[in-house]
Amino acid sequence: MDRSNHNLSGFRDNSIGETVDKPGIFVTLAAQGTYYSERSAKDHQLKKSDSEKFIQDLNLKSKQLSHVTWFGVYPLIIFTILLFYNSFNTRQIVEQPGTDSTKVEITNYDGLNIRHLPNAKSSILRSARYGETFPLLDSTNGKWLKIALHDSVGYVNGAFSTIRHHHTDAVIENSTYLSNAQLPYHCAGGILFFIFLIAWLRKIDRRQMEIAIFYEIDENLRPLYENFKKFFSEFAGAAKIWQHTGTQANLNLKSSGGAANLIHRYNIHFINGHKTPLEFFKTNVQIPAIQLQNSELFFLPERLLIKRDKSYTAVFYKNLKITAQTGRFIENEIVPRDAQAVDRTWQHMNKKGGPDRRFANNKQLSICAYSDYCFSSNTGLNVVISTSKKGAADNFANLLLQIGRLQQQTDVRLPVQPAQNKPAKKAPVEAKVDPIIITPPPSPDTTRFEPSKGNETIVEVTPTSAPIEISEIVASVAAAKIALSVQSPADLPEKPVVIDAAPFEPLKEDQTTNVIDIVPGDIKLNLDISVGFTTPTNFTSTTNHVYQGYNPDDYKLGSKYKSKLNLSPQEVIWLNKFIHYTNAFNGIEGCSIAVIKLYLTIIKKMVRRFANEPIGLQQRLEDIKNAAYKFSLHQPNQWGYYDHSQVKEATEADLYYTVYKKAESALREAWASGRSISPAFNARSPEALELFKRYIEPVLDEVIVELLPSMPAPDEITEIELNQKNSTRWKHQFERTMSDTNRDAKTIVKEIHSLAKLNKKNPSVENIYFEAAKLMAPIDKIEALGMYLYYVKFDQKSARIDNKPLNKTNQKQLFKTPEQQAEFQAIVDELIVFKDIKQSLKKVAGFYEPKRKTITLDNSAIKMAGQELSGTISVLNKYLNEEDEPEAALEEESMTVVAIAAPADTLVTTELNVLQQTLLDLFRSNDFTLSVGSVSQFAQQHGAFKNQLIESINEACIDLLDDVLIEESEDEYTIDPDYFKKIYAE
Repeated sequence: MDRSNHNLSGFRDNSIGETVDKPGIFVTLAAQGTYYSERSAKDHQLKKSDSEKFIQDLNLKSKQLSHVTWFGVYPLIIFTILLFYNSFNTRQIVEQPGTDSTKVEITNYDGLNIRHLPNAKSSILRSARYGETFPLLDSTNGKWLKIALHDSVGYVNGAFSTIRHHHTDAVIENSTYLSNAQLPYHCAGGILFFIFLIAWLRKIDRRQMEIAIFYEIDENLRPLYENFKKFFSEFAGAAKIWQHTGTQANLNLKSSGGAANLIHRYNIHFINGHKTPLEFFKTNVQIPAIQLQNSELFFLPERLLIKRDKSYTAVFYKNLKITAQTGRFIENEIVPRDAQAVDRTWQHMNKKGGPDRRFANNKQLSICAYSDYCFSSNTGLNVVISTSKKGAADNFANLLLQIGRLQQQTDVRLPVQPAQNKPAKKAPVEAKVDPIIITPPPSPDTTRFEPSKGNETIVEVTPTSAPIEISEIVASVAAAKIALSVQSPADLPEKPVVIDAAPFEPLKEDQTTNVIDIVPGDIKLNLDISVGFTTPTNFTSTTNHVYQGYNPDDYKLGSKYKSKLNLSPQEVIWLNKFIHYTNAFNGIEGCSIAVIKLYLTIIKKMVRRFANEPIGLQQRLEDIKNAAYKFSLHQPNQWGYYDHSQVKEATEADLYYTVYKKAESALREAWASGRSISPAFNARSPEALELFKRYIEPVLDEVIVELLPSMPAPDEITEIELNQKNSTRWKHQFERTMSDTNRDAKTIVKEIHSLAKLNKKNPSVENIYFEAAKLMAPIDKIEALGMYLYYVKFDQKSARIDNKPLNKTNQKQLFKTPEQQAEFQAIVDELIVFKDIKQSLKKVAGFYEPKRKTITLDNSAIKMAGQELSGTISVLNKYLNEEDEPEAALEEESMTVVAIAAPADTLVTTELNVLQQTLLDLFRSNDFTLSVGSVSQFAQQHGAFKNQLIESINEACIDLLDDVLIEESEDEYTIDPDYFKKIYAE
């Protein structure tokens, strides 16, 4: 974060009187209001202006062509590239020349002796190995070859050696060298030329693009603005500042520390105490600025300036809404040094909120209290900024709102030169603007300025004997009380003091949506994207095409579904009372419509209920709003709102939103859609909460209970979407289907297929068939095998292939012999390969039919046996001529079953084998605690590995317990007795 400019020096004391000769826009911040004037560079005359002119000039000059860039910087880059490209060249340097050599290679596998002379009887100098090479000196002798040794020469027999020619390429490297000896002089000349060129072009840019705005601040108002230095420094002094760019519901609470929502945030690095919107921008005040992800905020003395790309817009502080709240954030990064950690949690949690011991690297996360500040306006601004330091921007936000309140109360523009008796500018007849009337104490002294008659405006100024003290206004603003009294014309004395607020030209009809003026309001935002994440906006990127008719209610439920559900005007109002937050449930179109219908039905029933009582529903709501408002007056820093006028509106929105949440919660429960939401009324005022619980909530809950039986079931499309969001939702319908013992197997199978059809988008649809196969095994074997085949089919299509086998109990129920199990496994393998479910089901249909034994006889062996044992031929022939025995006489193959005694208790889960059950009985007999040595000895006695045995038991019980059964400490294993009771049914 840029901290270089955080030491603000405050607003300077320069006044318009000190800058009378400078062209630009002049702004006077005085008790009577804000006044704009302009001085051009041509005529040096001070003329009236308005706030829109500054924004128009800013947008116009920001889009002008930069001569320095196009005719200075870019040509300098091109000149530099061409100069260096033409000043250097490359050449080739031979690092190592190429060589051609002739060598003698020994080809005898046993080696060869090197002789002193070319004679076999000559003395041996040394022996040469196979493959060894020597330089050839002479080969003229037909039998002996003369070779060179290190320090002498020798001879080898040519019959046991061969001559080879070796060629080595030259080593050449490219070298870059300076070919232009005048390069330093060319560089120096070019740099000097471009220095003068860029300086000249910069003067041209300054003349065309310079914009100036100067402020004159009343002496009594200056202390209020001086707080910019202190309060913005407090805000910028936070260790971490983020911009929230989006939020979404968290569907995986266990792996994210239990966070309900995931916040997308952008780390704000650049916060400047003074930064100008343009390069050639002149002012006599310092402008604090914040660099956001896709825009910049500039805090001028009277308004907030917003920059997006090269477009500018503004929001006056009187129209700026700032809300604040302190939220609990689970910080998965380094905790900032000034953050307040209020709690801790685990990244992976179990049902009890403790650590999930299945994850070895399960770290603890800090829960920090961060402050969120939402800057918004009715024109589309919506920026959410979060600070690591709690309350870091409280004072700065309060200051902006105080300035906004002062603007609302002193929204008056003065004439240009009230001290001179000059006529006011002509106002067209069609310009009809109601004057702002301020009633000071009566005074006999009156100064009257009368310009020429006709269509010109007459301005009366009546100075008071007791002038308004600005310090009183500032003090009253800080105390949320305004000293100025703005009265309607009917309450005025006979000769009121009138300051006409319409000295400007009337707006054209096609310009009414693009007004920037402190009296009418703010400019409409012309950004092409939304800044923030709460309120969607419809921005446009072209300044010529102005976004018109923005209404924040357009994105609320009433306006959204008005035509689709044919809502009445009153129903639209009820739905537009609150801001709707999308989650995994109401994000489904069918669920959203169902919640809306239930919400409207509840409201209508409550209105009818309270209609017969002395105090109606609307009056009860007003009482709750008033109680919240009174509480906020005494809790300005804890309420979360800086403008007390918003408290009633926010409380009413919370009340209606509570009804909506209760409707959604009831529908979630009726439709078995998983985790419920908290429908509690979020009131910080104890009195408001007590009124709600006493007068509203009992009737509300009673109405919901009455409507529960009439809640419709979701349609097929909604069912499919719900099952996709909640992968275990099918279990409720599955249990109802399997618990009905009055239906036959065919009906149950048909309902299982219908349930699977509703879960076609469910990533775990194969588990429906797997559970059905297990439960159908004792009821109908053929259907159970068919269900398992459907499980295999959908499991092969899933993202992760589990290929789970049936448990031992089901296998014993379905297969009487190992051959039957192997035969069914062959059908499963064939289904995996050929993907033909119909063919596999056809084979399963005759799976349990009796099978004849086929006897194949070897005729040649029979004849040989007949020759050897002629006496047995007649018996053998007799045996062959007998008819086959009937099918009923066939005996089934016997299967040897080894019986092992199992524990006496009945297992809830059937996925534990006999060895695992025996170990669990050993735990129970030793008070659920065994040493590591005892478990190791038990595993060795039964031919198993200790760790694999423990892990297999935990894996078999994890679905039932959602936690590990056997926990390991330093030197012993322990089992929670409550977990053990869940495993065994007494």
